[in-house]
Amino acid sequence: MRFNQIIIKKTAATVIVFGIGTGVANASILAANTSYDMSIRTGTSCYSTGDCTQLLNGATDNGSLVNFNGNIYGSSIAGDGLAGIIRFQTDASGNNLTGISYNMDQYQDTPPDGFVTWNDTPELMMGTVDASGNMTFTPTGREGIAGFLTFLGIQPWNIDDSSSISTPSNQFVGLTTGTSTSGLITASPTESPISLTGQALTSDGNGGWNGLLVSASNFGENWTLYSGTPYTEVWDVNIQAVATVPVPAAAWLFGSGLLGLVGLARRKTS
Repeated sequence: MRFNQIIIKKTAATVIVFGIGTGVANASILAANTSYDMSIRTGTSCYSTGDCTQLLNGATDNGSLVNFNGNIYGSSIAGDGLAGIIRFQTDASGNNLTGISYNMDQYQDTPPDGFVTWNDTPELMMGTVDASGNMTFTPTGREGIAGFLTFLGIQPWNIDDSSSISTPSNQFVGLTTGTSTSGLITASPTESPISLTGQALTSDGNGGWNGLLVSASNFGENWTLYSGTPYTEVWDVNIQAVATVPVPAAAWLFGSGLLGLVGLARRKTS
């Protein structure tokens, strides 16, 4: 007990020092003002109507897209070994996240089979993370189209606004490392809500973080015959800071040479 008390006091003192130095106490496990890539693993990540953890519908690495009215839709990246990758930026506290880019491979294993998503406004994606690794992420602006339901066209994925459930949020549904529960279906036949619990971010031992983000919700009103149907998404993620590209030594020498020439020219002019 005495040892634990010493550690707690030392940690608290460290936080105070950082607060004095920066003016902002960083209460997040992520660094402030930093870009991160959130890689979504294959196999252990999944998507399904119903509970994907029971149906074992693993997300895959594929480059499949959907052709709709002569246009190609989707944000898949083939051959990177991932089911998706999302880039975001932390703010000055490290607690708040803003999206930079969104790429997700096609969900293939279950209806709506051939389902692709993308996001033309990734800056609308928001999230939070705290010092314990608890994280939320809401891909606001995400759109989708199902390959075998192309007659429905492009629809938001997913705004929880179905009149077939008891408590629609009328907002884009987020993912969380905590517990997410779908709405109670009031239309016939009634179905019990689905609940999934994620896992907070923990160190991967290599400067990054592992975690499990989950979402349990219901198809929105625009998905017509699927409206109110429960679905789940599970993202088994690894988060790594985006490596900064160092400026080559030759560039520094070139820059210093230009400054030298400017100085020489000024002396000659004077």
